[in-house]
Amino acid sequence: MISKEVFGLLKEFLENGEKVLEVGCGTGKLSAVLLYQGIVKSIDAINDEDWSTKPKWKFQDCNKRDNLHFENKKFSEVTEKYDRIFFINSFQFLFDDNAGNLDADRVEQVEEKLHDILLPGEKAFIYITSFAWFKQNDKPMVAEKVLFSTDVLEHFTKFDLDWYFTSEDDMVIGLTKRV
Repeated sequence: MISKEVFGLLKEFLENGEKVLEVGCGTGKLSAVLLYQGIVKSIDAINDEDWSTKPKWKFQDCNKRDNLHFENKKFSEVTEKYDRIFFINSFQFLFDDNAGNLDADRVEQVEEKLHDILLPGEKAFIYITSFAWFKQNDKPMVAEKVLFSTDVLEHFTKFDLDWYFTSEDDMVIGLTKRV
């Protein structure tokens, strides 16, 4: 889960969001919490992993609600338009090839997809857990992905970048689609 500080930034970011997408939602608990607390009116949540392997949790019936939708879908397959999109520890994995290795050719594809599905002038929120944490926990490939994904953002040309550092270890990045 995310810290209270990051949750506060996410709540502020989601203010006035009419159509929201969470990319890489895991069990979907955060999306459900955001909806049940009235922070969002409607939310779609996607994850490209097999849902049948995810643990059951107390919001298991929320996919039956009209304003919360979970779907097993890749980011590249999204076609709907959104005014808010957020990534919680998932952005860095968008650059993987099918074997889980970094693929620099995907940079343009990711930027183009984000540009296509985000409405003009609207925002994306990217939270990335500490590079140091991944290094210390023997996950050097993930640490490399974190560094790569933050470098990639500096080259995005269709967005304005607002950087919010929540601590030395974690970062929150805000993107605004240029009109």
